Amino acid sequence: MTRHQPALPLTGAQEGIWFAHHLDPANPIYTTGARVDIDGPLAGDVLAAAIHETVEETEALHVRFVVRDGQPRQVPLGPDERSPWAVARVDLRAEPDPEAAAQAWIEDALAAPSDLHEGPRFSQALLRLGEEHHVWFHRYHQVVMDAYGFSLIARRVATIYGARLAFDTVPPTRAGSLAELVAADGEARRLAGEADRDFWTERFPGPPEPATLAGTTARVTGTRRRRSSTLPPEVVVRMEAAADRAKGHWPEMVLAAVALYLHRLSDAPDVVLGVPMMGRLGRPGAPAARTPGMLVNIVPLRVAPRPTTTVRGLVADVVAELAAVRAHQHHRFEDLRRDLRLDAAEGPRGEAALVGPWVNVRPAELLRFGARTTGVARPVSGGPVHDLAVHVQRLPDGGLALDVDANPATYDVAALESHHAHLDALLRTLTAAPPDRLVAAVPLLDADERAAAVAAGRGTAPATGDLTTLLGPADGLAGRLRDAGAGPGTVVAVALPPGPELDRAARAVLQAGASVLPVDVDAPAARLAPLLAETAPVLGVAATPDALPGVRTIAVDGVAADAGEVLAVDDAHPALVLPVPAGRRRPVGLVLSRAAARARLADGGTLWSAAPPRGSTTRVLDRALQDVPDGAAGELYVGGAGLADGYLGQPALTATRFVADPAGAPGARMVRTGERVRRDGTPVGRLDGLLTVGGQVVEPGEVGAALEGLDGVAQAVVSVREGQLVAHVVGQVPDDLRARVAAVLPAALVPSAVVVVDDFPRTADGRVDTARLPAPAARTEPEDRTQERLCAVVAEVLGLESVGPDDDFFALGGHSLLAMRLMSRVGEELGVTPTVRDVFDAPTPAALADLLGTRLTPTRVLRGDEAVPAP
Repeated sequence: MTRHQPALPLTGAQEGIWFAHHLDPANPIYTTGARVDIDGPLAGDVLAAAIHETVEETEALHVRFVVRDGQPRQVPLGPDERSPWAVARVDLRAEPDPEAAAQAWIEDALAAPSDLHEGPRFSQALLRLGEEHHVWFHRYHQVVMDAYGFSLIARRVATIYGARLAFDTVPPTRAGSLAELVAADGEARRLAGEADRDFWTERFPGPPEPATLAGTTARVTGTRRRRSSTLPPEVVVRMEAAADRAKGHWPEMVLAAVALYLHRLSDAPDVVLGVPMMGRLGRPGAPAARTPGMLVNIVPLRVAPRPTTTVRGLVADVVAELAAVRAHQHHRFEDLRRDLRLDAAEGPRGEAALVGPWVNVRPAELLRFGARTTGVARPVSGGPVHDLAVHVQRLPDGGLALDVDANPATYDVAALESHHAHLDALLRTLTAAPPDRLVAAVPLLDADERAAAVAAGRGTAPATGDLTTLLGPADGLAGRLRDAGAGPGTVVAVALPPGPELDRAARAVLQAGASVLPVDVDAPAARLAPLLAETAPVLGVAATPDALPGVRTIAVDGVAADAGEVLAVDDAHPALVLPVPAGRRRPVGLVLSRAAARARLADGGTLWSAAPPRGSTTRVLDRALQDVPDGAAGELYVGGAGLADGYLGQPALTATRFVADPAGAPGARMVRTGERVRRDGTPVGRLDGLLTVGGQVVEPGEVGAALEGLDGVAQAVVSVREGQLVAHVVGQVPDDLRARVAAVLPAALVPSAVVVVDDFPRTADGRVDTARLPAPAARTEPEDRTQERLCAVVAEVLGLESVGPDDDFFALGGHSLLAMRLMSRVGEELGVTPTVRDVFDAPTPAALADLLGTRLTPTRVLRGDEAVPAP
C-alpha cells in the first residue's frame, strides 16, 4: 500500500502557471509538446515500454493539485493512486502525405485542453510515418514540465530503450524526487533573495514600455500561429564569426537580430525581450540539474540601441546584458511583475506586459536509439504566446531551425508571415554586414520591396494654374484689407465661425496677398492673446470690430462684395497660418505657401485642416527612415505639393518635424505626422502623445501646463478615460479648478474630472505611467451589506485599515497570490467562492458584489454581520 505523501509547495514557476491557467481553465494554451523524429530500424514495442517506464518514474507528472489555506499545493501520487494510461500507437503509412497527417494529429493533440485537477497532465504517442521513420510525440501541461525536463525525459527514454534492446541492465535513474526539486528551488530563491530583488529594482524602477509589433495587447484566447524556416550551415558559420568579433556566440547574434528588428519597427524607447533561463541551480549533479519538472524562468533582457550603435556594438551590448541578468535569474518573472504592480495596469488583467517578444535559443538535440537509429528532438509548442515568440534551435547538420509563433489575437496570418520572412532575412543579412555598420543602416527590405513601397505611396502630380483662379472673382473686402495694410508677408486673423462668411473672408485675405490666420471664436482671451502676439496679425476680420482685442479689426458685414482688383502674388508667399498643438506651450502657427494652398484646393480639399490633402505622397517609415515591411507599423510621413513650409518662427521645431525625403527628388521634404499606421494605412496609435477626445485632437502637455499654472497645483497630467479627458494632479487643488482652467483653455480642453493623488507612478524611463493612475469619481461608502462585507475582506487581505467599494484590489497592492487568499476569504464570508477570473474581471468590491450577486444563495446568507448557513 502506498504511503500518502505530504502536500508540497509549488515551485516559483509553477505558481505563475497554476494561477494563469485558472484565468481560463478550458484554454489549451498551457499545453506544451515536442516531437522526436526517429530515423532507422526501431522496435516500437520496446520504445513504447521505455516511454512508459520513464514517465512512471518521473514524479512531477503524477501529482494532485489542491488548495490549502488559500494556497495551491501539489501532492505526489503513489503508483497505485495513478490513473492508468498507455502510449498511443498511430500508423500513418497509408496516408497520402504522412508528414502532413502527423502534423495535423499533433495540432489536434495540442488543441485538447488539460484538466489541471483531474488530469491527465501528459500524453505520449508513437506515430509511424514510414518503414524506418517514426515520430515520438510527448505532451505535458506546462505546470508540470519545462523544456529542460523534456530533454531529461527524452534522454532517459533513449537510455532505457538502448539497454532493453541490448538485453542489458537499465541503469538506475539519477533524477531526484519532486520534494528535492521543490526544496532546491526554494533554497535557490532564498539565497538569491534581496540581492536579486535589488538588482532588478535598479534595472526596472518602474514598468518598462514593452516593444511590440502588434500595436496592442490582447489576452491569449487560442493556440499559437507558427511559421518556420531553416538557415543553412554556411550561414550559421558566418553568424558565429560575426558574433565572435563582439566576444559573443551565435545565440547572442540571434538576440541582437531580434532586438534590432524590434527597435526599428516599434515605438518603445528600449527593447525588452523575454529570455527563458532553465533555473537549474547549483553544481552539476545537483537535484535540479537532473530532475524533470517546472523550474524555467523568463528573464527580461533590456537592450537600448542608439543612433550611433553599430552591429558589433549591439551584439556586445547583448553579451554584456545577458551576462548581467544571468547572474540574477532566480528572481522570478512573476515576482518582478508583482514588484512593478503590473496586475494593476490597463489591458487584459493579469497579462499586462513586462516584456515584448520571447526569444528561446536551444542547442541541437540528437538522441541515439541503438547503433543505427537516431532521433532529432524539436519543440512544437512552448506554451502561451502573449505577443511573438522566436524559437531558434541548432540542428545536427549545423543549420538553424527558425520558428516564429504569434498570438492569434494580435497578429493575423499575413503579419506573422511577413515578420517571420523578414527576421529570417535579417539573420542572413547581419552575418554579412560590416561590424561597424550602424544598425540604422541595416536594410530590413530587399530592393524590390523598397521600390514597391515607394511606388505605393507616390502621390498625384501637383496642381497647375494660379491660386487666384481657384479663388474666383475678387471681393471688395480684398481691396479694403489691402488699403488697411494687408499684403504679401503679412498675417490677417479671421475670427468667424465655419460657413459662407468665413470662406468669403479667407478668399479676400488671399486675394489681398496676405496669409490667413483662422482663430477660434470661442477661445478664451487668455489663450488667444499669446497666439496673436506670436503671429502678429496686422488686421483682423470678424463679425464685430471688438472681437480681437489689440488687433485692428474689420467687421465683415460692413463691406460690400463688390468686384475689386486681384493682386498677383508669388506662389512661394505664405497663404495660411494654421494654429496646431505644440507640446506644453500654446499652439504655434503652421505655415502653408500659396502653392500648397493651391494644391489643396485643386484636389478638392479644405484650407482649414492641417491634415494632408488628397494626392499627397505618403510613406510609412521606421525610426531609421526606412520603409517598413508588410504587416509592420511605422510612422506616417507625408510629402507632395500640399506640404506646409514649417512652423512660424520655430526653426528648431520645423527641423525636427520636416525631414528630407530619402526617396524623393533633391530638396523634396516630408513631414512627420505623429501617427503610427500599418503599410495599408490602418491606424495603430500615435507617437507624439496627442490624445483624441470627441473627435478633437488634444495636446495633453498644453492642458497639463495650464493646470500647473494655477496656484496650489504642483504637477498635472491628463489622459483619456472612457472617452473623457481626466486630469490627475499633485498639490492643493482649488474648488473652482475647472472654472479657472476654462478661463485659459477652450471647452474641449477642459478636463471632465480632476483626481488628486499624492504622487505619480512612473515607468522605467521616468515617464508618468497613466495606466496605473486611479479612476475618477470613486465611491467612498458601500451601498449595501454585500459591498460592506467585501470591502472589509479586501482590507483584511491587503492589510489596510479600510477600502472603498470602487478601490481596485490590484491598484492597492494586490497580486496573484493575494488574490488566492481573497478568493478563500470571500468564500468563508459569503458562502460563494469567486474564481480567479472573477477577481481579475471585477477587481473592486462593488464590481465583485455585482458579479457574485446572482450566486449568493447556495450555502450561506448574510444575517446581520454574520454569514450563516442558508435555510
